[in-house]
Amino acid sequence: MNKFRAILRNFLLVTVPTIILLLAFAELTFRFIIPASFPPYHQTDPNGNVMNYNASLNSDGLFTIGNFAQQRGRWHINNYGWNSPFDYDRSSTKPLVAIIGDSYVDGLQLDVDQKMSSLVADSLQDSMRVYSFGMAGAPFSQYLHVSRYVNTNFDPDILVFVVIHNDFDESHTDMIRNPLFMQIEDSAHGINEIPPKAYRPNNTIRMIRKSALVRYLYINLHAKEVLQGFINRLTMGGDAPEYNMNINVDAMFERLEDIKSGITYLIETILKENSDKRVIFIMDGLREEIYNNSFKNSKLMFLHMLMSEICASRDCEFIDMTPIFKTHYAKHKQRFETPYDNHWNKLGHELVANTVLGVLSSPEPE
Repeated sequence: MNKFRAILRNFLLVTVPTIILLLAFAELTFRFIIPASFPPYHQTDPNGNVMNYNASLNSDGLFTIGNFAQQRGRWHINNYGWNSPFDYDRSSTKPLVAIIGDSYVDGLQLDVDQKMSSLVADSLQDSMRVYSFGMAGAPFSQYLHVSRYVNTNFDPDILVFVVIHNDFDESHTDMIRNPLFMQIEDSAHGINEIPPKAYRPNNTIRMIRKSALVRYLYINLHAKEVLQGFINRLTMGGDAPEYNMNINVDAMFERLEDIKSGITYLIETILKENSDKRVIFIMDGLREEIYNNSFKNSKLMFLHMLMSEICASRDCEFIDMTPIFKTHYAKHKQRFETPYDNHWNKLGHELVANTVLGVLSSPEPE
């Protein structure tokens, strides 16, 4: 009995305080020395059923990537809940360019004034407004949904859609289900749109995420993904699916016809609903194929061919970043993402911005 009391006393007087001190030290370390990533808070926009950010909770913050927060980006949430260095003015009479996309348009990975849409806006500030509407995880189907929100609230003159390789399979609800974004599904009567569900914030999770240590483990160290990868290796062994640009390539090849019909529907619907506006699609380049000179073995080239064919047959503007990235890499040997993240780095954003500026400065094709 005395031995048990001694163990209990040591646990309460030594072990517990030591753990508390270690946790406090870790919390301070990942708050001030190696700042844990602090992304903005999500919400369902009150002006439309789209996912954006809640500036009333935090309008400014630091998004970090890497074990030592090597990559850092300062974000700012504006008056309409989007990551932008400036507020959006609905009363302005300047022509408006709306840039719609996912995390590549959101641009949390670098300072908000360095992302592509901000660079375009800065260059055109005397003649046009450029507003961006990007949200991480959004697929192509969500872009259609956001374009309706943008048309209702801002009535743009030009719509620019930034397309990423995983936009295609993630648009289909039976391939990758994400109820927070609009998706599509095949039916006997054609393609149906599945509207998104309103985002319901979990107050418990919001309270937990105030901890810098928790954010560091969950976001910087990707604890959830690491654990899931370990489980997949145990359960699948050598049969784990091949991923390229965050896509399960094998699964996508099994659904080629569905992918084609889905993207055709989305492009046709966007063009139909914006017949009085200029619509431009711009697609991320095949970066790994550029670095490795492996175009002959590319399993994603068909997505570029698909976009090109659909847009060409409907007299729609389509810009493929592959040749632009390829030319720049051949000359400078500079990559378009950092070692810590697959999103565009500053150079990538600059090249895309320059490409968009070049297109906007050219007259719309007849």
